[in-house]
Amino acid sequence: MHRSPIEAAAVSWNEVRVKACAAPWGDKTVWTDLGAAETALSKAVSAFLKREAELAARVVTHVVHGMRFHSPMTVEVYSLDEAISTAFWGRDNGDWWPADVRTPAGEIVLSEEKLNDEVNRYEWRA
Repeated sequence: MHRSPIEAAAVSWNEVRVKACAAPWGDKTVWTDLGAAETALSKAVSAFLKREAELAARVVTHVVHGMRFHSPMTVEVYSLDEAISTAFWGRDNGDWWPADVRTPAGEIVLSEEKLNDEVNRYEWRA
Protein backbone atom coordinates (compact mmCIF):
# COMPACT_ATOMS: atom_id res chain seq x y z
CA MET A 1 0.00 0.00 0.00
CA HIS A 2 1.42 3.38 -1.02
CA ARG A 3 1.11 6.03 1.64
CA SER A 4 2.42 9.53 1.91
CA PRO A 5 4.73 10.16 4.87
CA ILE A 6 2.10 12.35 6.51
CA GLU A 7 -0.59 9.68 6.12
CA ALA A 8 1.70 6.98 7.51
CA ALA A 9 2.56 9.18 10.52
CA ALA A 10 -1.12 9.97 11.11
CA VAL A 11 -2.11 6.29 10.99
CA SER A 12 0.74 5.40 13.34
CA TRP A 13 -0.23 8.19 15.75
CA ASN A 14 -3.86 7.03 15.72
CA GLU A 15 -2.88 3.42 16.47
CA VAL A 16 -0.67 4.53 19.38
CA ARG A 17 -3.42 6.83 20.65
CA VAL A 18 -5.92 3.95 20.69
CA LYS A 19 -3.41 1.80 22.60
CA ALA A 20 -2.85 4.65 25.07
CA CYS A 21 -6.58 4.90 25.71
CA ALA A 22 -6.76 1.17 26.43
CA ALA A 23 -3.59 1.04 28.55
CA PRO A 24 -3.78 0.52 32.30
CA TRP A 25 -3.43 3.55 34.55
CA GLY A 26 0.21 4.51 35.11
CA ASP A 27 1.67 2.77 32.05
CA LYS A 28 4.39 5.25 31.08
CA THR A 29 5.70 3.42 28.01
CA VAL A 30 2.43 4.04 26.19
CA TRP A 31 2.73 7.78 26.81
CA THR A 32 6.34 7.74 25.63
CA ASP A 33 5.21 5.99 22.44
CA LEU A 34 2.43 8.54 22.01
CA GLY A 35 4.90 11.41 22.40
CA ALA A 36 7.19 9.86 19.79
CA ALA A 37 4.27 9.36 17.41
CA GLU A 38 3.16 12.97 17.89
CA THR A 39 6.71 14.16 17.18
CA ALA A 40 6.86 12.05 14.01
CA LEU A 41 3.49 13.41 12.91
CA SER A 42 4.50 17.02 13.50
CA LYS A 43 7.76 16.46 11.57
CA ALA A 44 5.80 14.94 8.67
CA VAL A 45 3.40 17.89 8.65
CA SER A 46 6.31 20.35 8.77
CA ALA A 47 8.01 18.60 5.85
CA PHE A 48 4.74 18.63 3.90
CA LEU A 49 4.21 22.35 4.53
CA LYS A 50 7.82 23.10 3.55
CA ARG A 51 7.35 21.19 0.28
CA GLU A 52 4.09 23.03 -0.40
CA ALA A 53 5.83 26.37 0.20
CA GLU A 54 8.59 25.39 -2.24
CA LEU A 55 6.00 24.44 -4.86
CA ALA A 56 4.11 27.69 -4.33
CA ALA A 57 7.31 29.69 -4.80
CA ARG A 58 8.00 28.26 -8.27
CA VAL A 59 7.75 30.63 -11.21
CA VAL A 60 5.17 29.91 -13.91
CA THR A 61 7.06 29.48 -17.19
CA HIS A 62 4.37 28.11 -19.51
CA VAL A 63 0.59 28.26 -19.88
CA VAL A 64 -1.34 25.49 -21.63
CA HIS A 65 -4.43 26.81 -23.41
CA GLY A 66 -7.33 24.60 -24.42
CA MET A 67 -11.04 23.95 -24.21
CA ARG A 68 -13.08 22.27 -21.51
CA PHE A 69 -16.84 21.83 -21.83
CA HIS A 70 -16.89 24.36 -24.71
CA SER A 71 -15.19 26.99 -22.55
CA PRO A 72 -11.62 28.28 -22.73
CA MET A 73 -9.29 26.83 -20.13
CA THR A 74 -5.73 27.60 -19.11
CA VAL A 75 -3.36 25.63 -16.91
CA GLU A 76 -0.22 27.26 -15.52
CA VAL A 77 2.82 24.97 -15.41
CA TYR A 78 6.46 25.29 -14.45
CA SER A 79 8.33 23.62 -17.32
CA LEU A 80 7.80 22.61 -20.93
CA ASP A 81 7.90 18.92 -19.95
CA GLU A 82 5.15 19.55 -17.40
CA ALA A 83 3.14 21.38 -20.08
CA ILE A 84 3.38 18.40 -22.43
CA SER A 85 2.53 15.97 -19.63
CA THR A 86 -0.48 18.10 -18.61
CA ALA A 87 -1.67 18.24 -22.21
CA PHE A 88 -1.26 14.48 -22.60
CA TRP A 89 -3.20 13.58 -19.47
CA GLY A 90 -5.92 16.12 -20.20
CA ARG A 91 -6.41 14.72 -23.68
CA ASP A 92 -5.99 11.09 -22.58
CA ASN A 93 -8.66 11.41 -19.89
CA GLY A 94 -10.99 13.26 -22.25
CA ASP A 95 -11.27 15.89 -19.55
CA TRP A 96 -10.16 18.81 -21.69
CA TRP A 97 -8.53 19.46 -25.06
CA PRO A 98 -5.25 21.38 -25.11
CA ALA A 99 -4.72 23.75 -28.03
CA ASP A 100 -1.27 25.30 -27.54
CA VAL A 101 1.47 26.17 -25.07
CA ARG A 102 2.39 29.79 -24.49
CA THR A 103 4.56 31.87 -22.22
CA PRO A 104 2.76 33.84 -19.50
CA ALA A 105 3.15 36.88 -21.79
CA GLY A 106 1.17 35.07 -24.51
CA GLU A 107 3.96 34.15 -26.96
CA ILE A 108 3.34 30.76 -28.57
CA VAL A 109 5.93 28.13 -27.60
CA LEU A 110 4.18 25.13 -29.19
CA SER A 111 1.42 25.53 -31.74
CA GLU A 112 -1.46 23.06 -31.77
CA GLU A 113 0.22 20.88 -34.40
CA LYS A 114 3.57 20.79 -32.60
CA LEU A 115 1.86 20.22 -29.25
CA ASN A 116 -0.04 17.25 -30.70
CA ASP A 117 3.26 15.83 -32.04
CA GLU A 118 4.87 16.20 -28.61
CA VAL A 119 1.82 14.69 -26.89
CA ASN A 120 1.88 11.72 -29.28
CA ARG A 121 5.59 11.23 -28.53
CA TYR A 122 4.84 11.48 -24.82
CA GLU A 123 2.14 8.84 -25.25
CA TRP A 124 4.76 6.33 -26.35
CA ARG A 125 6.92 7.15 -23.30
CA ALA A 126 4.05 6.94 -20.78
